[in-house]
Amino acid sequence: MNDRIVEIVARAIFDCPDPMPEEIARVALSALAKAGMVVVPKEPTWEMQVVGRDAILAEDDELDLSTDDARAAYRAMLSAYKPEPDEQVQR
Repeated sequence: MNDRIVEIVARAIFDCPDPMPEEIARVALSALAKAGMVVVPKEPTWEMQVVGRDAILAEDDELDLSTDDARAAYRAMLSAYKPEPDEQVQR
């Protein structure tokens, strides 16, 4: 788990004026968005695979690319994320 993400969410939860779980979740997601982050599924949906494949093919229609390739690229991008050691949460 990324310490930066944990800190962003923890601060959002701590600062949330409404104790309802749904509002806490909204505040936490908003804090992540303000930090330039989003929550995405670990596995891409079918639509994500098709859109990813089509976006690449729009750049080079001579490629032989499938939705399986798009799924593999998505997984590779997620697994490649490494937080910078000096990332600090802005308060």
